[in-house]
Amino acid sequence: MMTSAHWGIGRNPFPLLEGDNDYSGKDFDSVVLQDSKSLSHAFLNGVTLSNAAFIRADLDQCEFGEAELTKTTFVECLLAGTDFVRATFKDVLFEDCDLTDGEWRESTFTRVRFVRCKFAHTTVNLCSFYDCAILEGSVEGLDYKAVNYNVFSRCTFDGGISNETVLSRNFGLRPTKSSSSVVHFGSHVTLEQVCLLSSSGPVGAFDVVRAIENECANFRGRMKKLRLEFIGNIVRLMASEARISSSSLIYIEGVLSGLGALFLEDGDPQAVLSAFITVRNALFERVNATLLDTDAPAGIADRLALTYEAQFSRDEGEALAQALDHILTDGSRTVTLTSVQHGSTIFNIDFHGAVCTAAATWAAVNLLLSQAKTSIKTIKAIKAEFKKRKSAPKPKRDLTRAKKATPALLLSGKEPPELVRLRRAVHQNGLLLVQLDAPAMATLHVREDGMRARED
Repeated sequence: MMTSAHWGIGRNPFPLLEGDNDYSGKDFDSVVLQDSKSLSHAFLNGVTLSNAAFIRADLDQCEFGEAELTKTTFVECLLAGTDFVRATFKDVLFEDCDLTDGEWRESTFTRVRFVRCKFAHTTVNLCSFYDCAILEGSVEGLDYKAVNYNVFSRCTFDGGISNETVLSRNFGLRPTKSSSSVVHFGSHVTLEQVCLLSSSGPVGAFDVVRAIENECANFRGRMKKLRLEFIGNIVRLMASEARISSSSLIYIEGVLSGLGALFLEDGDPQAVLSAFITVRNALFERVNATLLDTDAPAGIADRLALTYEAQFSRDEGEALAQALDHILTDGSRTVTLTSVQHGSTIFNIDFHGAVCTAAATWAAVNLLLSQAKTSIKTIKAIKAEFKKRKSAPKPKRDLTRAKKATPALLLSGKEPPELVRLRRAVHQNGLLLVQLDAPAMATLHVREDGMRARED
């Protein structure tokens, strides 16, 4: 345990107000409060706290609505009955804290550590936890039916959740026993089944999309905002972990757009707008990350070998080749599927007629396949021996335009041509492309130039 003097190093005493407990909207940087009850029942809505420390302080029944806390520490603090609503926490430590009877809603926790904390009877809804650690008994407070519709990404737990209802209403929680969340999908996939599956391992994009389609197809009257926002948070999490492709995100956009059209006729479309915006933002972020990839290879794409452990048909391979053709050549039909090998499925796709840069092809593959592990195989070009001719040599094709770096998605709202073409491909073969958004090994064969080539 750090001494009281330690927490004061580099920090000033928290500026307490006399006769007033409303600190809403204020900014506090490098402050410390120790052994004090002065902030009990305080209003801290919209505050910004950075590099702050609260040691053995009472902050019970406080309101932290839309607060932003960064690099802040709470040790042996009473936070019972405190509300975290639409608040943001980054690099925050809660150690030996009482967080019981609170309301946490629509808040985001990034790299937050909970050590020996109590959460009993705290309502936790629609919160997102990224790279958090819930340790030394703290997880017991999450095994409670008031914990609903939250997402957990790359989080560390020192224990598990035993309540099946809690596991089925949260994405990414860890079960006490792996066997307790085994799921066998039938023809009708639900969000609850997807959540149970997420607690035991990675969830595929196709299963998530099917669950979203079923949820939207079977709504009764006004769809519950909780579940729509939960859908948006699941999609955002999977996009942040590169577990769902841009093509699958476009397909989900279409599902939500169709639901919004129904609401225009019967109800308020605002219920679906929040989820749609979340998916759209996730799409833009994924496209930006793909088109700005600095590891993209140089050279000219020759062919692509794509290997799946799952079984796929030739029709699905044709859909993938058509999508690549749309993105790279705007539908010139020069990208072709040359062969399909079964056992594990291997699609061989040829780019000879398209003359595509390796960088553009690399980007197109990543727009369609989020979980493909892509490797590059370089091919050396060799010149054929020709007799000299009297006529002037034919000028080489200018590839300057093709070699330019792919532009980033502009925040002005103008979509790059790759995204426009990807939308067309999804419109043509959307669900087939979602099915192909699965783990695969992709080997892109790249030529050094446009000449006749042989492999190393």
